[in-house]
Amino acid sequence: MATIQLKPSPVLTISIATPGSDPREIFKASSFWTKEFPKQCGHCKSKNITCGHRLASGYDFYEAICQDCNYTFGFGQLKDGSGLFPKTQDGWKPPYAKSGGGSQNDAFPDSGDSGDDIPY
Repeated sequence: MATIQLKPSPVLTISIATPGSDPREIFKASSFWTKEFPKQCGHCKSKNITCGHRLASGYDFYEAICQDCNYTFGFGQLKDGSGLFPKTQDGWKPPYAKSGGGSQNDAFPDSGDSGDDIPY
């Protein structure tokens, strides 16, 4: 058995154990962390990234979370359940606003747009 440690961000260290010591298995096991996991936040450029998991309505959601601005980057699950893939089309998303009275225009506070001239 081979064990390797990866440090995809300053606050995250991953230990990966692979059966045997076949270099191909080590590459396969570590490729997600070295290739797919983000190295820095797409919003604030921080390298302070950690892993996140949440369960909502019976579904598992996996994401990278910036510890400085709380933006998240989502991962989808492979249909066979064998791994994750980056949802690059979604990009980095802002943290969810707390419920309780916010309007849609609150998401763009600097826009100066009252919303009255939206063409339909």
